[in-house]
Amino acid sequence: MLNVILVDDEPLVRIAFKSFLDWDAHGFRFVGEFSNGKDAWDQIKSLEADIIVTDIRMPVMDGLQLIREVRADQSDIVIVVLSSYDDFHLVKEAYNYGIYDYILKTEMNPEQLKQLFAKVKEHITDYRIKTNQHVKLQKLVTQNKASLRAAFFKELIWGRSLNDEKLDFEIDQLGLLLKPKNLYMSILQIEDFDILERKYGDDSLQLLLFSMLNIIEEILNEDRIGDVFSNHPGEYVIIFSFNEIPSSKLIKETLWHLHKRIHHVLVQYLNVTVSSGISDVSLRGFRHMIHMYKQASQAVEYKFVKGKSTITFFDEVVTHQMDRLDDKVEKGSHILRGFLENPLEEQLEAMLQQLLITSTTSDPNDFKQIKLIYGVYASVLYDHSLKKQILMQMMEVFEAYYKRLQTYGTLNELNEWLRRILQMICEENNGESYLVKQAKQYIYGNYGEQITLSKVAQSLQVSESHLSRLFSEQTGERFMRFLVKVRIEKAKEYLDTTHLKIYEIAEKVGYTSTEHFSRSFKEVTGKSPKSFMNK
Repeated sequence: MLNVILVDDEPLVRIAFKSFLDWDAHGFRFVGEFSNGKDAWDQIKSLEADIIVTDIRMPVMDGLQLIREVRADQSDIVIVVLSSYDDFHLVKEAYNYGIYDYILKTEMNPEQLKQLFAKVKEHITDYRIKTNQHVKLQKLVTQNKASLRAAFFKELIWGRSLNDEKLDFEIDQLGLLLKPKNLYMSILQIEDFDILERKYGDDSLQLLLFSMLNIIEEILNEDRIGDVFSNHPGEYVIIFSFNEIPSSKLIKETLWHLHKRIHHVLVQYLNVTVSSGISDVSLRGFRHMIHMYKQASQAVEYKFVKGKSTITFFDEVVTHQMDRLDDKVEKGSHILRGFLENPLEEQLEAMLQQLLITSTTSDPNDFKQIKLIYGVYASVLYDHSLKKQILMQMMEVFEAYYKRLQTYGTLNELNEWLRRILQMICEENNGESYLVKQAKQYIYGNYGEQITLSKVAQSLQVSESHLSRLFSEQTGERFMRFLVKVRIEKAKEYLDTTHLKIYEIAEKVGYTSTEHFSRSFKEVTGKSPKSFMNK
């Protein structure tokens, strides 16, 4: 269906125009009727008009002014003019603004309108096909250019045989800013890329990645100091070349602020976070690219200890050897198993001080070993949970580790995971689980808000059914019943200690309805709020 707006100050003309054809049957529908150009112009965008049929002589804003406004907005709306015999000089002027055709009011008939609007429909269809083809072609050209750039840079990094003359030609043909001196390289890695892959389908993910490439490219083009390419899904490489380096400190400040801006814009417009690693300067031209790539890779991997959404220069990377892996695993496993024999919360922090690996004790070359150590800890904890028949309570926490933390987690995330699961084991050992305790704390801290089981489960990163079952088993009452009791106890405090009105107290303890509050209050206390207040 094509949307039509009809603009004429004569109601009879509008009625006659609409009655000549079964417009729906021919693929048209009237989405608006107006008696002057101003009213029509105010509504055109919201009505998503494809066609405007307009008179020329009208009050407030005439048809010519309406046509000018539409065309000034660069709109591709098709315009058909309704005219009288004495309007030909105005129709001629309207053609200068790109109207499609005109209709004499005195000669309007069904066959004429049928033929004219069949041509209008064909014109719109052809225009949209050509426009779509042009957009697709432009997108294909842009994507192909990005692919050619990526292929060129990959060959350059991985030791392509260099012919200076041919190299200069390809740099020029690809429109690159690259110069063979004072080079830096940075690698940008998307955080939690596995989550993005699950969140978006293939087409949407490709569009997101392509949008990221375009945003980075636009920022770099502002200062004309760097080229970017997609190395593989989830990773972008930027190569910077500076004609002169006044000081390494100034260059590092420039690069830091540039990467900070890229990080900010990607979050602002695409809600995507990245970490960046930046190499040292290369003064040896293109023959040193592979060394720069290795430096940038090590720098970006340092997010494992620095945390996500960070910017790291290669000279920040700490390089020293960690204790032998076998010794660390054996010692850590012995400490963990000893603690699990009688897991007491008051001893947890002291034990964690011996167990946790901190950022000051790690080297990029040791990151895989550190992840292996946490893998051993996870195995010990899994066996303990299975043996103590508490695996079901722990299952979602274990899944969080095995599904993503094992591969994508930072050191801080692994330490927090280990702390959390050990706290849960201590709580289980003391009779009330960590999850139930956290759920209660959430209720005590937020009873005045609109709390739901779903919201609390989401904050604790567990399923509703799992939390509901645990809560009922360990407290002896349903989650919502516990929430009601907490709210009513708080309401009793307000009634005893303040002069607030009943509806004000109801709002303070999380009720949007005074009647609902009064019913709940009486169910719990056996009295109405008013009776309780007058006791």
